[in-house]
Amino acid sequence: MIPTIDIRNRLKASVPAFTTVSGAASIQAAIQRQQFDGQAYVLVLNKKPAENKLVNAVSQMTTATISVMYWSTDVSDSTGEATSDANEDIVDAIALALLNWSPSETYSNFEYAGGRLVQFTDSAALYAEEFTTQFLVRKTS
Repeated sequence: MIPTIDIRNRLKASVPAFTTVSGAASIQAAIQRQQFDGQAYVLVLNKKPAENKLVNAVSQMTTATISVMYWSTDVSDSTGEATSDANEDIVDAIALALLNWSPSETYSNFEYAGGRLVQFTDSAALYAEEFTTQFLVRKTS
């Protein structure tokens, strides 16, 4: 299991714009929660295992993608340009906190997997920055 509590704690300590960092079970759950500046969520988007090479046992390198989702309520224009500009400082802080860092010794260091605007409303924008890490799933007996 990916230690999302460690990721959340690191983001709380490293990203000044985040007042709270919670877990979320899904993207939809993050969308449905209260929308305010400083609210961030960490969720595991997927886990993709490589092919198992063993017979009568399992050894698979698995790539997990996590998402750091956060709300911005600086939507002073209908195009989203203002919130997009304000977003860059947050993106940089998240990258500094997570890139080349591992949540535990059993996971590889995080790499950047992309970012996107998830939802834009009249009052808020929900952004997601995504990162990957790898770990070994193994059972030999």
